[in-house]
Amino acid sequence: MSPRLALRLTPTTSIEAKSSSEMTLVGGLEGAVWRPRVTLKQLTPGLLSALEAIPNGDKTVSELTTLLLTTDGFDSISKFRAVLRKLEEHAFLQYDLLLDEAVVLSLVPVSPSFRRADQAIDPVSKYVLSRFAYQRRDESGRLVVASPTSHAVVFVFDEKIALLLFRLGRPASVEEIAGGVDLESATSVLEALSNAGAIERVSEAGATRAEADPALGQWAFPDLLFHTSSRLGRHSNPFGATARNAARFPSLPMRKPEMSDQITPLPRPDMAKLLEGPSFSEVLENRRTVRSYGDTPITIEQLGEFLYRSARVKKTVPRATVSWRPSPGGGGLHELELYPIVMNCQGLGFGAYHYDPVDHALEKLPAAESDIHKAIEMARMAAMLDQPAQVLLVMAARFQRIQNKYDSVCYSVMMKDVGALYQTMYLVAEAMGLAACALGGGDSELFTKIAGTDYYAETSIGDFMLGSGPLPRPDPLTPPAKMRVPKT
Repeated sequence: MSPRLALRLTPTTSIEAKSSSEMTLVGGLEGAVWRPRVTLKQLTPGLLSALEAIPNGDKTVSELTTLLLTTDGFDSISKFRAVLRKLEEHAFLQYDLLLDEAVVLSLVPVSPSFRRADQAIDPVSKYVLSRFAYQRRDESGRLVVASPTSHAVVFVFDEKIALLLFRLGRPASVEEIAGGVDLESATSVLEALSNAGAIERVSEAGATRAEADPALGQWAFPDLLFHTSSRLGRHSNPFGATARNAARFPSLPMRKPEMSDQITPLPRPDMAKLLEGPSFSEVLENRRTVRSYGDTPITIEQLGEFLYRSARVKKTVPRATVSWRPSPGGGGLHELELYPIVMNCQGLGFGAYHYDPVDHALEKLPAAESDIHKAIEMARMAAMLDQPAQVLLVMAARFQRIQNKYDSVCYSVMMKDVGALYQTMYLVAEAMGLAACALGGGDSELFTKIAGTDYYAETSIGDFMLGSGPLPRPDPLTPPAKMRVPKT
């Protein structure tokens, strides 16, 4: 039996009301908060019959059109097409591929921008899985094939389809991909996968669009997936402050439990005196990354002032988990913890510490000396320094602080928080005449060894090097020698 592409309403769409000439449908994407409502008016008996048959999910567009013709004739064809377009524009429709009357896959929209197209699958050309395509089990136990380049996903319900996906791991023709499946059915599968952005045609030059396009070709898979997953427009996942996890897991306290009994109180600056310092405009205009240090290392007084001005807890709310700090934090949750790794600081011993932002104190960690040296050396190489940082400030996230409240945006929020804290630290360092350098990457696995944390509960997502400022202070508009682009 020939393959059939049947039309049905998505699981989140239903017929809310209907009369002899009207029908109201309500739906929305799975996980979405907004549920659009569409009322179709001036429906003929044939249109009404065709629309009533869609929820059954056993008729193709052609079969629905035939049903319409038997009642209305050709007069309602154009309106039927317009109605289907409107339903598709609201992501109300999905497409089920039936082989031998069994659903083997479903093409489901994840965005109102999805428009199914009749993809011309060339029997001679070769096709391959997109380098952006991925396969996973969703929370409902379904096997999903998706791509961040698409507005739809494919749910797979038959092992024959999974085998076709395996054969698409290298460029192959329809016949090579089909194996034990007839060519017509294999072609229908490829059409659905193409509509979901999961496969691409290989050009005569041996490249796909994802490889040859000057914009898309420069995206790495994890970057594009992160971008599309943490923004609206190309997924239907729960988004924003849903608090879904709050019903399953307790929220973490605002203050992290004490990590050590070796506590060093930090000096607090005179805030009234600091108001007499340089103006904000002066600090902002002179701010720059400084990759060299003064002859005398940073002092514990300077480190204490720096942390106090950058990261202390200024205010808390009783019985709440939020706090106010110098740098903003998503939802006021402030999931970031600071871990100074000290190489050379007057008044403070070598080692790894955790900063307590409530009591403004350092807690000494029992980290291995070799791991501390490794972290310092990795930071030095990342920043292209000739000498190691005097203090490496590692920013670690207590992930569940954010995950307990938000969906989809969690890591994106944390990255924004790191960026905000970076700028706050840069400005404080400039105001104090210190040398500051934010890093673009670090070793999160090494951090868990140093801090003794669970990788999935808390690990590093930002790194910031700090030390005494060199004299004379570098010109803010002159790049370091190692970073200057040679003239050609």
